[in-house]
Amino acid sequence: MSLITSLVHWPDALMPRSGGFVPVFANRSGGRTQGKMADQIIRSGRGFWRASFRDWTLVSPLMQRAGLPEGQHDQSLRAWRGLEVEIGGKAGAISLPAFDFWNAPWPTVGGVVRRTVPGSTFSDGTTFSDGSMFAGSVIGAELAASAGVNALTVRLAFTAGSVDVSGLRGAHFSLADGDIGDRLHRIVRADLVSGATYDCTIWPWLRGDYLSGLPAEFDRPRCAMRLAKDDGMAVFPEGGRWAAGVAVDFEEFDAG
Repeated sequence: MSLITSLVHWPDALMPRSGGFVPVFANRSGGRTQGKMADQIIRSGRGFWRASFRDWTLVSPLMQRAGLPEGQHDQSLRAWRGLEVEIGGKAGAISLPAFDFWNAPWPTVGGVVRRTVPGSTFSDGTTFSDGSMFAGSVIGAELAASAGVNALTVRLAFTAGSVDVSGLRGAHFSLADGDIGDRLHRIVRADLVSGATYDCTIWPWLRGDYLSGLPAEFDRPRCAMRLAKDDGMAVFPEGGRWAAGVAVDFEEFDAG
C-alpha cells in the first residue's frame, strides 16, 4: 500500500532564485565517559531533509514585468495559487526539485562538458498543463547492484559520458520508489570500482529496498517533501499584480 495517496509535482516553471536543501542530522548522545564533563556524541547516517527556497517572483496573467527570473512567466501567480490549494498545507506530499542544476556532475562527451538546459517553454512562454517545461536528460546513471533499506553505500554505474570522480562528492541524486516517492541523496564519497562504476557513500540512509538497474536521477533530482507550515505558501500580491521575495520552507515527507 502506498504511503502517499497523491503526490503533487512542483512545476518546473516555478523556480526560486535562491535556497537549497539542508541536512538535519540525527546524532545522539552516548552518555558521559569517566572523567569527562561533556556527552559523547554518536554520529548516525539517519536524518532527514529540510529545504528553504527564497525570492520567488510571482506575476499575474495581465501584468508584464521586465527582468523576470529564469523560468518565470506571466502566469506564475495564478499557477502558485492553484498549487497552494492542490497541496493543501502540511498534509500534502510534494515532489520538490532540488533546483541544483549548477552542481550536477555533468558528463564529458568527446572532451566537451554536456549540460541540460534547466527548462524551456513553448515559443509564447507557456508550459505544459502541469507546469512542466521541455527538458532532456544528459546524465545516465543507475544502480549497479541492489541495495537494502538503511544502507549508506550504493553502487552506481554511469551510462552516458564520463564522470570525474572528484565531481561526485557533494552531488545530489534521487531514487524513485512507488511506496515512498522520490528520495534525495547526497554523495559523501565516491570510489572507482571499474570503468564508470563507483561505490558511493551517501546521506541519508536508503528509505527502501532498491533493485539493480533502477535509474538514479542526477539531472533533475527530486525529493518527497511537505510544507513546514499549513500557510507556508501564502502570498499577498501588491495590487493583485505581483509578489516578490516569496519564501517557502519544506520538510521531508514521512522521514521517519
